[in-house]
Amino acid sequence: MLLEDEDCKLLEKIAEMIGSAEAKTSFEYQGLGLVLLGLQAEGYGSKILRVTAAMLDRGGVWGVTHLMARAV
Repeated sequence: MLLEDEDCKLLEKIAEMIGSAEAKTSFEYQGLGLVLLGLQAEGYGSKILRVTAAMLDRGGVWGVTHLMARAV
């Protein structure tokens, strides 16, 4: 598939953001002694959902936020 230069740059930025967020969350889970086996996402959509769930679970002040994170 042929993409415009701007689209390619946008996809590269998305990949960088997801990579840094995944590295941060996996580092935090390793510090807790948790192992995330079998959670290797293939596409951007599933990676974004997994990172969003980890951020919601980590930063939630209200109980409903933790519930939402586990639902995602």
